[in-house]
Amino acid sequence: MSQTFGAWMWIMVLAAFPVVKASPVVDSPFLDITFKAFNEFIKQEFSSKISLSTVLVILFSLTENPDLLNLHTRQQYAENSSEHQTMASGWIKSLAWALKENINQNQAQPLKMKNMDKNRDENYTITAFSLKLDALANLLGLHLYNHHGRFQSKLKPVSHTTIQPDMLFALLQQSVKLRPAIHDHYFN
Repeated sequence: MSQTFGAWMWIMVLAAFPVVKASPVVDSPFLDITFKAFNEFIKQEFSSKISLSTVLVILFSLTENPDLLNLHTRQQYAENSSEHQTMASGWIKSLAWALKENINQNQAQPLKMKNMDKNRDENYTITAFSLKLDALANLLGLHLYNHHGRFQSKLKPVSHTTIQPDMLFALLQQSVKLRPAIHDHYFN
């Protein structure tokens, strides 16, 4: 009887714990933008001579930071009279500063932006870059609000599955390691 009572006590204790079910985060599909529109934006806001690696650093820095963009775009829309609206939030300025530092340290050429007064201070440069990042995020559809200023939904991580490269050579190498006879037939 005491074993049955002990078992029932454990069952009751375990039943008292709250049950939590985690649902998987559903990624948003990768950006649906034409190359022409993306290219025109880059040429207009940066330079036609900007390197591909710099463009990719900027693009993936935006797509990999949905939470930062959620916080930034939320500050662009005041929902009550006690809130202040700002176009260049501290969130996007922080991203702009980190990106500028990364690009200037790790790329062959420093970041160049069009319509920039070179005699202005660092704060002006970061704010201008922030506004360019915000405009690019809008172009890419990475925005919480529609063009009427109405909340749509929080941004989710952007899925990169549709742009995964085909790793044919890596697959062939793996296949070759597993099947020496195939290797001898095709590569000798």
